[in-house]
Amino acid sequence: PSASARVVAETVPTRPSASGVTVVDPRRLRGDLDTVVMKALAKEPGRRYLTADALADDLRRALDGLPVQARPDSAGYRACLFVRRHRTAVVAAALVLAALVGGLGVALWQAAEARAETAKAQAVQEFLLGMLGAVDPDADGRDVRVADLLDRAAATLDSTLRDQPGVRADAHARLGQTYHGLGLFVEAEGQYRQALLLRERLDGPTSVATATAQRDLAVALRERAEYDLADSLLSRSLATLRDRRGDRSEAVATTLAEIGTLRYLTGDGAGSIAAHRQVLAIEESLFEPNALQIVLTLGNLAVALFDSDLDESTALLERQAGLYRRYHAADESGLANTLANLGAAYAEADRYAEAAEVQTEAVALFRSSLGDEHPSTGFGLNNLGASLTALGRPAEALPLLEESIAIYRTALGADHPNIGFPLNNVAKALRDLGRRAEAERALDDAERLFRAGFGPDHPVLDRVTETRASLDEPARGSD
Repeated sequence: PSASARVVAETVPTRPSASGVTVVDPRRLRGDLDTVVMKALAKEPGRRYLTADALADDLRRALDGLPVQARPDSAGYRACLFVRRHRTAVVAAALVLAALVGGLGVALWQAAEARAETAKAQAVQEFLLGMLGAVDPDADGRDVRVADLLDRAAATLDSTLRDQPGVRADAHARLGQTYHGLGLFVEAEGQYRQALLLRERLDGPTSVATATAQRDLAVALRERAEYDLADSLLSRSLATLRDRRGDRSEAVATTLAEIGTLRYLTGDGAGSIAAHRQVLAIEESLFEPNALQIVLTLGNLAVALFDSDLDESTALLERQAGLYRRYHAADESGLANTLANLGAAYAEADRYAEAAEVQTEAVALFRSSLGDEHPSTGFGLNNLGASLTALGRPAEALPLLEESIAIYRTALGADHPNIGFPLNNVAKALRDLGRRAEAERALDDAERLFRAGFGPDHPVLDRVTETRASLDEPARGSD
């Protein structure tokens, strides 16, 4: 008994995560749970919890990912917890920041330039960490949105970095990329415009930095169906990058890939295929066969080939899915996008059961990686709904398609042409449910959006024509 008392009174206990106990994975105990337990076991009474309720409250906060009382509060500590709770939403900003810091070694032979780049990176890092550290869960609530946090940062960026225009340009670009990753294209466009204005002023109209800013803005404009302006910016960006970096550089390949996607959206299938084949040739000369850049390009080329060579398109998508699963499994949204496209290829070949299977997985991955309100989730829901309708399950498909429309309207605006795709599929589901008048109204809306957004001669209008012609056919579903 006396030895036990001496241990209790004098011996500092081992942290639970280092105790060797195997009932629970020690990794789950590290951090706040370790800290809470050690506070409860502190030798000095004044350092322990005053009541059992205080201990219970701290345990609840630890399990909910909130700051615990056992640890002194700090901006960095609150930032770490915020990132942990919102890992998916802020991962783009973290990766960009890591890339910025990791890329500083390219100019080490020029000490002055290296110091300047380091200082700039440090300033961007401090700004972003300050943005995260400003979150007060007690005042703002546990569910403060990352978008709200970004809005606060955007509102203070220019004044905070008033005397550092280069840092300000980088920070605008980083915020634009994070908005873009969240599917907030209007906000992304605003940040990219600011970055481009600063780059033109600081580096000139034909610098690599300006060309990169032009490409970023063009992609945001393309997402908003501003195709002519996006085309002009991408053309200027490509010309500069070819002149400054050469025809077979990664920078040129990246811009060509965006041009290829734009060509596809504007109905130029041949131009899209040509651009993506150029990209693939450049990347195969630069990277290992399993590099993510090549994996992405396989998917882009597959989509471009969809209407002209379904067999090659399907084979490329199957290859892309295999590469994602084997080498890039952590990129859930990338795999989801591949599976959604692969399902569309299966459906085009009347392989509807296989289509629904991969599209169901795609929707689950989109929801887990990007959330329920992201446009990519709407894309996955649209494809799945179309396959379920083709399988004779229109009542099951209809709510998925309606959710897709709601997501697109919120994220892209009520008149975005992409809304026409789920509207066309809604018409098919309503047709098979015997609700012809509603189907016709959905088709009218789809046609209006397609004509306004893509033009009267775009091949996408053929989809509406085919669906309209099918309204007089017997209903295909019975549920």
